[in-house]
Order: sequence, then structure tokens, then C-alpha cells
Amino acid sequence: MTAKGKVLSNQEKINVDELNKMALDHHIPAVTPRAEREQNGAWIVDRGQGATIFGVDGREYLDAIGGGTLAQGVGYGNEEIAKAIYEQARQLHYTAPYLGVTPVTIRLADKLAEITPGNLSATWFSSGGSEAVESAIKLAKQYHFHNKERERTKEPGLSHASTLTTARPWALSASPAPAPVLTFCDSLMSQT
Repeated sequence: MTAKGKVLSNQEKINVDELNKMALDHHIPAVTPRAEREQNGAWIVDRGQGATIFGVDGREYLDAIGGGTLAQGVGYGNEEIAKAIYEQARQLHYTAPYLGVTPVTIRLADKLAEITPGNLSATWFSSGGSEAVESAIKLAKQYHFHNKERERTKEPGLSHASTLTTARPWALSASPAPAPVLTFCDSLMSQT
């Protein structure tokens, strides 16, 4: 750590106080209330290695929950994965799933069919849990629609609550938004 508010991180000096101000002014976090961020500052991290996350303030944190989404099971800073991502991005970084499919995606679907149990032989790929849950809801609705069971509307509580639909899909029009959304809205309203 250097002078107050500055640390060495990623081979450059970062002004933590300046980053905190920018975060407070311009970044909307998932769940941290504005008052807490005003008092304590944002939790700003800039790199990871293995199961450790490094903050711009010089602190190290053991990531015991995988980035909050359990998505880093292979560890941060994995060179093999970084190289594979880089090579794929150079070749074709994205294609809309309704327009085409890549050889890499086909091979992954084939491998998943080989290793999954029972008759699970096809895969729908998504960008994350909320999209996967929402896709499952749409697929179930489509299935029942085509099987003349159009009255079937009950949907269970779901765990990937990053979107309002996946947080409370059965009560979109009848209930207020979940607490983090309401807290965020209150924060926005207090700024105007």
C-alpha cells in the first residue's frame, strides 16, 4: 500500500477514494444499499488467483462462494481457460442462438449428452442462471400449450433471482418488487 487511498494493483496506482466516488455516483450494485456504500465505500476488487480475490485496497479475500454465483469453481486466473476464451473470441466471439450454432457449442452439447444420466440428451445453453430459469419457464409453458393444457400456470419459487421474472414469476403484476429492487428505487428517488 502506498499513500492513503492509493494502492499498487495490477502494476498501476489506483486512487481508491476516486474509484469509490465514481462507484457511488455511477454504478448500481446488485444488493448493497446506498447508505452502506456511502458509509463504508464500495467493495472494489480487481483480480483473482485460485480461490483468492484481491481488493484495490490491498486486502485479500478467500472466495468461499465462487463469486457469489458459484461460477468460479476452476479458480480465478486459470491460464488454460483464459487462453481458450481468447482464442474463441478471436475466431467468433458471439453468435445469436437463433441464427446459428458453432462447432464448439455442438461438441460441448455432444459431450454433455455423453456424460449426463438417463435420457438427458439435448442441451439449451444460456448466459446464466436467470436466463436458464426463464427459458425453462418458457419451455414448460410452450409444452403445456401444445398439449392443450393451457390453464396450467402455477410456477414454483425459483432460486436464481437476478431478474424479477425469476425471483417471483407467478406474481409479477400482483406484488411489489423484491427488497433489493425497492431499496435501489428508494436510493434513486432520494437523489432527485
